[in-house]
Amino acid sequence: RRKRILNPHKKHDWLEEIVNEKKGQKLSRQQTAYTLVNSRNWTHLMSIVISLHCIAIYYTKFDALDIESSISFYLTIGSNFFFVLEVSLATYGAGSVGVAITSAKFVFELVTTIMGIFGIILNIKFLLVFPAVRLYRLMTYFPTLHHLLHKTVDSTSPIVNLCVFLIMVGTTVALTGRYVFGAAMDDITRSNFGSLGLSLLTTFQLLTGDGWSEVVFDAVYSLEALQRRILAVAFIVLWIIFATFVLTNIFIAVIIENFEVVLTIKDIKRPGHIYGMKQLVSNAWQRYYTTMSAYRRGDIQFNRVTGQYLLPNGQVFDPSKVPKTSRVRGEASGGSPTGAAGGKLGLALKRSTSARMMAWNDVVTSVVVHREKKVVDFYTERSLYFFYPKNKYRIFAIYVAEHPLFQTLIISIIVLNCFMMFITPAYRDLNDDPVLIPPFVSIVIDYVSTVVFSVEFLVMVVSLGLINTRHAYLKSGWNVLDTFVLAFSWFDVLATVTGMEGDNLGAAKVFRLFRALRPLRLMKRNEGMRVVIDA
Repeated sequence: RRKRILNPHKKHDWLEEIVNEKKGQKLSRQQTAYTLVNSRNWTHLMSIVISLHCIAIYYTKFDALDIESSISFYLTIGSNFFFVLEVSLATYGAGSVGVAITSAKFVFELVTTIMGIFGIILNIKFLLVFPAVRLYRLMTYFPTLHHLLHKTVDSTSPIVNLCVFLIMVGTTVALTGRYVFGAAMDDITRSNFGSLGLSLLTTFQLLTGDGWSEVVFDAVYSLEALQRRILAVAFIVLWIIFATFVLTNIFIAVIIENFEVVLTIKDIKRPGHIYGMKQLVSNAWQRYYTTMSAYRRGDIQFNRVTGQYLLPNGQVFDPSKVPKTSRVRGEASGGSPTGAAGGKLGLALKRSTSARMMAWNDVVTSVVVHREKKVVDFYTERSLYFFYPKNKYRIFAIYVAEHPLFQTLIISIIVLNCFMMFITPAYRDLNDDPVLIPPFVSIVIDYVSTVVFSVEFLVMVVSLGLINTRHAYLKSGWNVLDTFVLAFSWFDVLATVTGMEGDNLGAAKVFRLFRALRPLRLMKRNEGMRVVIDA
């Protein structure tokens, strides 16, 4: 009964396994190792070992006395012996190393143990100190902190996706800033877009909101034409608004979604050890008070032979079955904390959570809907009013579009374009020293990339249709973005071929500005980032 009150959520214990063994269910050596490593006694032992190891790590300080260094050395050796033993037992209990490494906890313990052993052998301070991260295992004695830690770890993947999305968008904004401002702000302020490094730094400064008004005034002061000043102000202000209101709220949404606030609150309210002891004392007092009250009223009699209280019919009196009228009156009068107000609040929380979950599911469904449908459904209609489903040219286009090598080629070309944008000037009259790649090479790569993207566009349009089919190419916002970038790439090519770049440099710069959107095409290939962006 004590275990059920103090550990109401624990399903089994190592003692029950030993009892089962005595009943005839003999455990194998593998089951014994698994049971031992997962028992509470082993957890308590390893908690003591971790605490002693952290004390030993503390005494590795540079001004430690000789006796402190000796104690630290022997404690470190002994602690690592237990850590190696634990990893060995966990591996043996899992059956094989391949099964064991499927657990993230085991992988973390294995890496930490190896680092600790190499730290002892090589006497590297960092490797000796790193195992102190095992302190997180002591959080098992604090259920709320343990729950929050696990939820934080669970939210790592979507937050990483969001950070990658932020880096990609920030890089795009930095490249766009180079096209808009060039070297105009270099002599006015250090927050400028004259080089890729300074452009990224200025973009991050605007993201944090540090001195953004000064950047706006300096940008306006550095330009002469009214149209360019309006464009500069709009560019900086739109980035600040997007970073402040959109990205911040997406971070909050991701955290809320992964923490599941209502469940977290319920978990925090779950009874802990102190509450369990209070409940034990309260239940004992309630049983005693109920029994004594019934005995004084004469409802039950005490049997001196058996030491039990009996009802008039001879049955044993059970105080827990007596109705608790005071508690019923409290609930009826609204005195319970879970009365009308509490019920409305809980219902509101439940409804808000359900609405948020439904909205999130709608976003995910709209993003991954193409994965759920069969490929055949995309190609049942006639595309471009000419290519029927069994047309040989359309069948070839579908084959090319679905082939993994074609997808790999497109991704490789996009990555190459991003790399070229990083190392080449934004436009011809912006001199970057040193020049890493000759201008002729960058022009050839740009032309080849534009041709490859055009082939991709034609293949996808022939396969899916342009506008008139159910799954037409331009009915996806991502494909509209690709088409938009491709169109301005051809404008840039035509401007270079016809000599417009020399006659009207401003128009050529406008066409080349949209090359900064090419990195966004990579996000189309990542499912996690697509969910974040659509959200």
